[in-house]
Amino acid sequence: ILNLLVIFFSSPHNWDSQTYHLARMAYYLQHENLAYYDANYWAQVSHPKGSTILFLFTYLVSGKNENMIQLVQYVSYLLAALTVYAIAEKAGSNMGQSMFAALISSLLTEWLMQSTTAQNDMILTIFIGVAVYFIFSFRKTQKRKDLVFAALSIGLSLSIKATALIGLVPVAVMALYIFLTMKNGTQFRLSSFSFFVTFALVLTCLFAGPSGYLENYRLYGHPIAPQYVRNGHSFEGQPLSTILATGTKNVIRFGFEFLSLDGLPPTTTVQSAQDMIRFVPIKIFRLLELETPDATFVFQKMPTANEDTSYW
Repeated sequence: ILNLLVIFFSSPHNWDSQTYHLARMAYYLQHENLAYYDANYWAQVSHPKGSTILFLFTYLVSGKNENMIQLVQYVSYLLAALTVYAIAEKAGSNMGQSMFAALISSLLTEWLMQSTTAQNDMILTIFIGVAVYFIFSFRKTQKRKDLVFAALSIGLSLSIKATALIGLVPVAVMALYIFLTMKNGTQFRLSSFSFFVTFALVLTCLFAGPSGYLENYRLYGHPIAPQYVRNGHSFEGQPLSTILATGTKNVIRFGFEFLSLDGLPPTTTVQSAQDMIRFVPIKIFRLLELETPDATFVFQKMPTANEDTSYW
């Protein structure tokens, strides 16, 4: 309720919203089309346009009320919690366990902070969640329409942002496990799996391709972004040894960052509790030389409540 009041009575406010999500939306409104335009910030022109279209729709149907743009993420937040409940139930949990999982997810600091912004990570979350739900549903119903809905969600998730690919890796592993462990015959499982993969590819091309990937390929020769952006955000062109070494360190870094009391007030008591939680891991991780010049990583950090830097 408090988050809903924040949306009703405050304008879009955070860095990403101002610098590219809403900046590109304003440009599209001014020129009455979604065509490429030149900008001095790559994110304005390289990201897929799926979420921008949702923001445009909400802005226009609300009578051009800029505050209401934030409702897209807020509704996605509520639906994401509902999806967690549905997935837990499909996975075999009872009502109480499923409700507990949904309520815990709805209290995640990152979810709460994102739900009042005009960003798109909660939109991405709901599409990934729906894909997982329908794959679980297929295991029970064995109806191929569930696979179509899952494939559609995958296509829509990629129309929101390219980082959907990271979330889709565990989805693919889970889907493979479900297909392999179904009690039906091998022929049924193979045909169902082929059906799912085919529809996922077709619907990805139908929804994700026109959202910006084809345009990026035409402009930059790559569907994701220009070369300098890929160099700064990925290991493109790096030898496998560097990828494995640095990638492993990054996994450890992120795991350590989750040992944080983000969302709680950064008082002395809370900071002391966080330091206590991190005390032993710090002793171990210092041996791994995680604090390197090329990594924005520090062992000591304050608990934060921020849509970009909080964990959990």
